[in-house]
Amino acid sequence: MNLLFVTDPLETFRSYKDSTFAMMREAQRRGHTLAACEPRHLMWQAITGVQAHVQRITLTGHEEHWFHETPQTPEQRLVCLRDFDAVLMRKDPPFDSEYFYATHLLERAQHEGAKVFNDPRALRDHPEKLALLEFAQFAAPTLVTRDATSHQDSFMPSTKTSS
Repeated sequence: MNLLFVTDPLETFRSYKDSTFAMMREAQRRGHTLAACEPRHLMWQAITGVQAHVQRITLTGHEEHWFHETPQTPEQRLVCLRDFDAVLMRKDPPFDSEYFYATHLLERAQHEGAKVFNDPRALRDHPEKLALLEFAQFAAPTLVTRDATSHQDSFMPSTKTSS
């Protein structure tokens, strides 16, 4: 299979603990080819659909220089997402405008025939920090707010006694 990983910059990975690296390593071990790009490398054109400037990579097995990029011409780097067997959205939060727009482009790529994992709409509609809202009945006392200091009393047990 020809796999595209949409990730943080590869140079920032900590291969000893990064789950995306572990997925890449296992995919390569199984004989799949690997490509990577960042959300900022995604683009859409009316004629071609959603494309990305990608790096074709091979994992080296070394901790410091853990991947090798296959040399490509600029034309070879620009690939339609539907031409991959799977596109894996693995960008770590924070959920910012770049991430938000990437989910829209990935959703468009799905409409064009790309197989995208994780589902872009689900990533957008259920950000990791708010997923708990779906299971509030199982949650410990929790506060979701931008300003926790103005609402800290809501977690303090009442000390008032009724007479």
